[in-house]
Amino acid sequence: MDNISNEEIIKNKNAWLKEKLQKYYQEYGSEDTINQFEEDILNIHDPELSYFFADTIGGNVARHGKIVIESKNPEYNYSFAKFVSGADIKAHEQVVLESKDPRWNYQFAKEVFNFDQKALNIHPREAMAAHEQVVLDSKDPYYNYCFAVNLSGAGADLKAHEQVVIESKDPKYNYEFAKYVWSDNKNSIKAHEQAILESKDPEYNYNFAFYFINKAADVDVRAHGKVVLESKNLKYNYAFATIPGADYDAHAQLIIDSGDPEYNYKFCEYIKNSNFIDHARVVMQSDREDYKSELREKYEYELKRSNSVGNIKRLIKELSNE
Repeated sequence: MDNISNEEIIKNKNAWLKEKLQKYYQEYGSEDTINQFEEDILNIHDPELSYFFADTIGGNVARHGKIVIESKNPEYNYSFAKFVSGADIKAHEQVVLESKDPRWNYQFAKEVFNFDQKALNIHPREAMAAHEQVVLDSKDPYYNYCFAVNLSGAGADLKAHEQVVIESKDPKYNYEFAKYVWSDNKNSIKAHEQAILESKDPEYNYNFAFYFINKAADVDVRAHGKVVLESKNLKYNYAFATIPGADYDAHAQLIIDSGDPEYNYKFCEYIKNSNFIDHARVVMQSDREDYKSELREKYEYELKRSNSVGNIKRLIKELSNE
């Protein structure tokens, strides 16, 4: 067996184990060698090393599990319970519960139905409920959203998780909760909509209005549009102008006033031409030669189909004198 110090093992434990463990197991033959190798690992009392050894080779699962349990590390206790054959699932579960960590309690609850129910000796819903309470108490909007989405079929308390998400005012998870959990529940959708409006986040005000208006939901498009307008975010003002019921002229004017050639060019090309003259003027007065060239090529086409031929002619005259 290679003469490797404990310090070297700890310093490079992940890479060292993954690279060397199989080599010792496959190439260095004897059971005594493997037992000595395991003893070295056990003497280090490192939960990560003990987890990796038990998961890869097995060995003395009880001793490795004890090291992991005593570490109080929720990640390795979750992993040990999930992946190591013969693990004391209830003991590892207790560490995860006591950690109050919403991530690993959510993960444990998600996996509880895959564990040996005889080992758990408890009804799955009751086992999940303890982890669920930890997640609820954490007030973490992400893991409350995850719990509701992925464990609704197992009896998750959707209204309790929803309340955490609403109170968080987090625009992303209010939007996703409304979209994936309550897509057909009008009252709940409105509560999430209000949280998103109060967040003043242009991205999720746009996302909410765009998604739910296309679902024929009762959406306050102008209220979401007002948030987007006040944000002065060009990307979402450009996008919002395409939503049915939006104040198109207000979003278009904000883009014009910004003087930004890219989004004024996009308005010329991709939306509609009621403000073509003003958007084109911004583009042609910029230093973006690529956009200028494309708009010049477009003028003759516009002359043929526009009802405002006089305006187009005036613009061409202006631009020819630039």
